[in-house]
Amino acid sequence: MKKLNFFLSLILLSTPLSYGMKRLREGRSIPTGSRLLLPTGRWVEVVGDVLLDEANIRDLVHFTDLPPEMLSHIIYFLNEIASAQSLEAVAKNISNLAMVSKQLNLLVNNPSFCLAMIKHLSQKFNCTNQKVAEVLQIKEAQRRLELQKELYNACSNDETDIQAYKQQIELCLSQGADINFTYYNKTDGSEESLLGDAVYNVFGGEIPNILPWFIEKGVDIHQQNTLLIFEVRYLNYGVSEHDVDIIRILLNAKADPEITTENGPMLLQMENYLRIWQEQYDQEDRALNKTKEEEEYLRELLSHIHYAKIIIQMFEDAIKRKHQK
Repeated sequence: MKKLNFFLSLILLSTPLSYGMKRLREGRSIPTGSRLLLPTGRWVEVVGDVLLDEANIRDLVHFTDLPPEMLSHIIYFLNEIASAQSLEAVAKNISNLAMVSKQLNLLVNNPSFCLAMIKHLSQKFNCTNQKVAEVLQIKEAQRRLELQKELYNACSNDETDIQAYKQQIELCLSQGADINFTYYNKTDGSEESLLGDAVYNVFGGEIPNILPWFIEKGVDIHQQNTLLIFEVRYLNYGVSEHDVDIIRILLNAKADPEITTENGPMLLQMENYLRIWQEQYDQEDRALNKTKEEEEYLRELLSHIHYAKIIIQMFEDAIKRKHQK
């Protein structure tokens, strides 16, 4: 028993201090250690909080009703998870932790907790939710993966009837699919936006009709920002009233008007497009005896300039609203 207690002490002393800095869930203000006020037997909740980086491993030693050998295994695997440098190593030790007791197996395979763990590990290792679910070796992660693939396929369906399309997605959501689950492109590994895939690949001209519905269903600011970036990035090929509608919907929702990419802030990008189109128009307009094709090109440039000015004004208004809050 003395050796076991000594072993526990060594593990706890070597526990990374990062777990002492709590990253609280939104709206949560419970300080580290307050779980100790809970009745004996709630230790599983502490393990869950530790896995989500919201509690300190040291809190577990206060649950004296746990068999010392079980506690030593739990602390050991939690410590391994905390210090792991790869997602694969974390996944292996989560599986090992789940085998320590029935309660822990139920914890990691709880649908809500498993999803929260997937999201947490995605942030920690800067990868998509899909990647984490594929690497985790627990049943719930695999079930989640299949459920999310069903949602992805439903969003990518070429169903032409909007109502039928919405019903397919509603069915997946009613079964527990997460509309903000992130996926990766199998070709280059880049992150794919479920929202972008749905509104661009499926509906085209119907985007202004389907986009507000997705926003009502809870697509988060990350997806909205991703779609806004995608939309502005490709406006250098031309801008239409259709693009104005999309950007207006996003800026009136939660998309960040000051989001910046490698090409600079969205507003600056739009101003650059406008400058280029204006210069092209001025140059072409000076030509005498214009052909029919040249006249058509000038009208096209005028249209781009007109809509670009509208979008620039929308960004400026959205930025003002943001700073007035």
